[in-house]
Amino acid sequence: VAGIYTFTKAIVGKDRDAFRDISVAGIKSVAQEYRSFPMYSAPATLLFAVSLQIPVFMLSFMYGLDVVGWYTLAYQMLALPVALISGSMAQVFYGEAAKGARESPETLRRLYLDTTKKLALIGIPLLGIIAIIAPWIFPIVFGGAWEEAGLFCLPLALVAVSQFIVTPTSKLAVYGFNHWDLYFNCARMVMIFGGFYFANMFGFEPLITLTIYGTIMVIMYLVLCLLNLRAIDRLNLAGG
Repeated sequence: VAGIYTFTKAIVGKDRDAFRDISVAGIKSVAQEYRSFPMYSAPATLLFAVSLQIPVFMLSFMYGLDVVGWYTLAYQMLALPVALISGSMAQVFYGEAAKGARESPETLRRLYLDTTKKLALIGIPLLGIIAIIAPWIFPIVFGGAWEEAGLFCLPLALVAVSQFIVTPTSKLAVYGFNHWDLYFNCARMVMIFGGFYFANMFGFEPLITLTIYGTIMVIMYLVLCLLNLRAIDRLNLAGG
């Protein structure tokens, strides 16, 4: 308690003038201006989390736990470079995009396209090679029982490549269009579930089902890319 009191006293003493400018009207104004963040971002995050679990749930329902295990291993092997490389680039882009949205919206489109191009040049060959060699490498490294997991890498590479290229530069909230993010996540969740439902209805094999899933994800990430470009163009119009 004493530490908290000392820390608070130091902050208030240092920034006394700033605290004098705080008013109820100012707080209400800021809350009104940024009300869309909790209103849209929280549900969008929830829908995104649900959409990640749909493949696991549906594969378990349709084919059993063996297929879920193969899917999980294949997905994790492909997700590792996505998390390591594109995650780092996302942090850099986030800072530049936030600055551009405030100061020079006209530069955002070029920054977005240049970064997306670089991600494509890295992600497509990297994840493509992993997917191609996985059917031969997996049985050697993990044992013959995991051969199917290597085959699953082929359709799941569609998902991984799309995520690698589009996700780091998808900052709709930064551009002030987080309501679009909510609508997109809702549509993606419906499309993913619909794809698995369609595959189950026709009794497709797991590999075909995952190919359908991968194709849907490519389409949805292409839509997300276009949404980001549209949001940037609107920022440019507003800035002009």
